[in-house]
Amino acid sequence: MGSFVNGVGETAQATRAAALFMAGVIDALTKIAAVKMAATAAAIWFWILLLVILASFLVQSVASQTILRRCQ
Repeated sequence: MGSFVNGVGETAQATRAAALFMAGVIDALTKIAAVKMAATAAAIWFWILLLVILASFLVQSVASQTILRRCQ
């Protein structure tokens, strides 16, 4: 009877260790996914900001050329 109890205890410990390992793996994957999503969001905002800046330069250039033509 003692070896059966020991076997059950060892199985429970192995199951607990496997569950903790899988929880650690899932936690690590979640953190990696969160970092990737944050990096993707930052990249998207960077390109949006860059396009807005370029568009503002284009509008400013067109406006200044229009003003120069009217002044001549």
